[in-house]
Amino acid sequence: FIQLSNNGEAPVTIKKIVQDANSSQWVEEMIHVTNYFTQPGQVRFIAQAQDFPNGHIVEAGIDRFYVTDSTTVGVVEMNASNSSLQVYPNPVNDRLNFQWRISENTSSPSLEILDISGRIIKSQSLSNNEGKIQIAVDFPAGVYFVRLNANNRTLKTERFVVAN
Repeated sequence: FIQLSNNGEAPVTIKKIVQDANSSQWVEEMIHVTNYFTQPGQVRFIAQAQDFPNGHIVEAGIDRFYVTDSTTVGVVEMNASNSSLQVYPNPVNDRLNFQWRISENTSSPSLEILDISGRIIKSQSLSNNEGKIQIAVDFPAGVYFVRLNANNRTLKTERFVVAN
């Protein structure tokens, strides 16, 4: 069970995930708190795993858990994709390399670099579904994100640090 509680109120069950006893797959979910609370305050996330009947043992885990506010929603990966994006070196001082592969038919592929507040500071159109480019890093030290976009959606998001 996945539950949310707002400002100490009773938890609301927002998702029940049931898999058979032989299943061992990750289930990707994105939860928008504002879908459940009109004025979110101190929100508590609760995940509860229960054993199957007849002595079956259940294992559960959470991976890639992100909490973002409305200013950084744009850097969250919205859709699962078999595409890839590599950013190096990380941390970077002066020149940053991007290598990508998009595994589906695309229109208008692009890379966008965002600052920590989610503001787009650089955008680069891509001419191919696969390739490598290098850019000069001319922005201040800090944490940044790069998004690989195509078909009007974000395929991959990676984080990098400018250390100059």
